[in-house]
Amino acid sequence: MNIDKANEIISRVLGIEAEEIHESLSPDTSDNWDSLATMHLIVAIEDSFDIRLSTSEVMEITSVGSLYRILEKRI
Repeated sequence: MNIDKANEIISRVLGIEAEEIHESLSPDTSDNWDSLATMHLIVAIEDSFDIRLSTSEVMEITSVGSLYRILEKRI
């Protein structure tokens, strides 16, 4: 899994600097990460990595770390 590619997507979707991205970053810790941003993030990840996340995988995305773990399994 390409963490740099994932971080680039997260940075672009959330409108934050790459240096601000860490595994514990979540909707609870970021003012820029709301439910709409989550949907944009999912679409961008799916398009960029050419995958389709299942509903259960989407529900598991509660932080950057959880997103990394899902991508590691899928890619």
